Amino acid sequence: MKHSVIFTLLLAAVAALTCSCERELDFNVGDTDRELTVYAVANAGAQFQAYVTRSFSTSRSPNFYQVIETKDDMLRRVYLSSMVVKDAQVTAVVNGSDRYEMTYDTTTTSYRCAYVPRIGDEVALTAKAQGFNDASAVTTVLAPIEIHDLQYEIVPDQAVDPSIRDSHPGDTWRDLYGADTVMRATFTFHDPGGVKNYYRMRVRNIGEMEDLPGMVIYSVGDVFKSDSPVFFDRSLPVGYGLWDKNFSDVFDDHLIDGQDCSITVSGRKRSWSKRRMIVELQSISPEMYYFLKSLMVYRISVDDVYSTPVQIYSGITNGWGVLGSVSGIPHSHRSHRFAQFFVFRHKDTLGLWQISDKKTKRHIFRR
Repeated sequence: MKHSVIFTLLLAAVAALTCSCERELDFNVGDTDRELTVYAVANAGAQFQAYVTRSFSTSRSPNFYQVIETKDDMLRRVYLSSMVVKDAQVTAVVNGSDRYEMTYDTTTTSYRCAYVPRIGDEVALTAKAQGFNDASAVTTVLAPIEIHDLQYEIVPDQAVDPSIRDSHPGDTWRDLYGADTVMRATFTFHDPGGVKNYYRMRVRNIGEMEDLPGMVIYSVGDVFKSDSPVFFDRSLPVGYGLWDKNFSDVFDDHLIDGQDCSITVSGRKRSWSKRRMIVELQSISPEMYYFLKSLMVYRISVDDVYSTPVQIYSGITNGWGVLGSVSGIPHSHRSHRFAQFFVFRHKDTLGLWQISDKKTKRHIFRR
């Protein structure tokens, strides 16, 4: 009897597991095709402009093959012909009183006006177009954050040693126009207490080469590294491009609220001449912070079929996109004294030459 009961229970469990039902789920995209996408950034001292485009459901996105026969760049043609809204009524109202009508500029494909944002301005943006919902957003122009005790140094990168490169892959061997040299900047700043603050760290290394008379080619690198805990981001378990995993150049002040913070950043020095490093700590508005954070998570998961779908943050009412404020003071440093590092190999010896206008040194890594 006991065995019969057990067999019956097992048979019922197997039947429950093997039986299934099918249910059709409706996929309702709502009024996606009636919503505008608006991108605008209010920078103090820079002419205000806004980009207005259509939004599409996944089943109604533009067909790239419609313009493949054109002479112009295909992607740009798709953007201009199928996405940009050129006849929208775009208005910026500053501090509730000053009204600016924005007009479409064919050169930049954006809407522009004579308004130049000032620190503390409240900017309300509205975009209207026939057949679309009225989109709107509001932001406040932020003051730039000041940095102090800024110092630069140029150091060789240990990633040129294969024994280190193999165990800790670096970006040296993938960055074709980067030198075997790192430019490093250290600075401090004070986070204002009593209010939530959001930041973006911008580091850019630039080199120039005059290919032909009057023609200059630039080598630019925006990727940087830092051991500061403010850049740690658990939501980025996978690296993107040359960016390390768990690393984000956008951060808030939850670790440094009301305190002084010291940061060291390093970026790959560029090849060619007139090499310089630009460091800029930007204050960004909350909507810009959440937009950039969600975009970072989206770009590492978009091709992963097992990842959870990511919704990119939108700060636009009745639409998509973001209106935010970004404010910062760029600091540029150019190495007037030429210094460059080159790898050399001779038989079983691997080393590094350090060449400058003063002296030449040889560093032996191993034999």
